[in-house]
Amino acid sequence: MENPLYAFEYCLALMRTNCGTKVLEILVDILSQTWDIRFKLGYLNILVLEELNNIIRKLDDYGYIDYIQRKNKCLLPLNTCMKLDIRVILLWDHELVDIELVVTEPSGNKCTFLQNTSNIGGYLCSSCKYGPSYYQLKEAQKGEYIFEAQMFSSEFEITIDNPVSVKMYITTCFGSEEELTDITTGFLWKRKQVLLMATINI
Repeated sequence: MENPLYAFEYCLALMRTNCGTKVLEILVDILSQTWDIRFKLGYLNILVLEELNNIIRKLDDYGYIDYIQRKNKCLLPLNTCMKLDIRVILLWDHELVDIELVVTEPSGNKCTFLQNTSNIGGYLCSSCKYGPSYYQLKEAQKGEYIFEAQMFSSEFEITIDNPVSVKMYITTCFGSEEELTDITTGFLWKRKQVLLMATINI
């Protein structure tokens, strides 16, 4: 694949079919290959490393760490799976489109690309034009969390007949036996349009 984001999204889909070893191989390839400089891989690599640790936990075989490091000697030892009460990933199907993730926490505080941290530990990372954007929270407060996608700008013409498709992966209890992921999809076709993708109650 020419686009590492497509490879990563393919991995997210495979995870739902229990193809752990295949996903692990693809994720290691994402980290090992040289991609076009237009992709801000720093954002993506964080998610890839989180998934690698989580897959190793699910496979219950830390011998895979040796395999990973043989493929990419630059990787630090992987032996701790990050646990997150909430992790949300927003992806879209067009390049050169800037779509922002907006998260409203129970207090009413909004996490956006302009204010990407919160006083309860929420962290939002937004990668313009190519994605992904994501939000993660280690210890969630009780209450309602609202997740929206907002069309910010586009370098090509989008219309209701030629919209941008967006997909959101909402995971609770990431990195634990109680992990659960839901997927929502939608379409955006005009600047400043805001689309409600999901709400969850903790």
